Formats: sequence, C-alpha cells, structure tokens
Amino acid sequence: MLEHVPDPSSVIRACYKMVKPGGQVFFSTINRNPKAYLFAIIGAEYIMNLLPRGTHDFKKFIRPSELGAWSR
Repeated sequence: MLEHVPDPSSVIRACYKMVKPGGQVFFSTINRNPKAYLFAIIGAEYIMNLLPRGTHDFKKFIRPSELGAWSR
C-alpha cells in the first residue's frame, strides 16, 4: 500500500506514533526490482489486465533498505 501514497515516510512515522510501546507495525509494499516491474506492471496491468494501466508507478516501488531507513 505504501507505493500508492504521496509520502510513504510520513505514513510510516505517523503509524509509529500511534503504536503502543513495544508494539509492532507491518507494511505491505512492492519491492523496486526488475521482477516486480515484470509481474506488477507488465503482467498485471498489460498482459492479464487485472489492474487498470497506470495503477503502479515503478519509481514509487520501495526497496527494503528504504523501508528500513524510514522505520528507524
């Protein structure tokens, strides 16, 4: 879901402010790599027509290292 919001780092910060001490927060997003491009954009949007074209923007996909940095 984070790949669909304008500022994912602010969403992460807001979630961490709301979680109880010792609590956990889980996020779902798409990794920015060639496999994700192939399956999420080419496959789902253009070949299988499961999603409208333009649903995903590869530049907004998030690498695990970025997610980790925003979570600290």
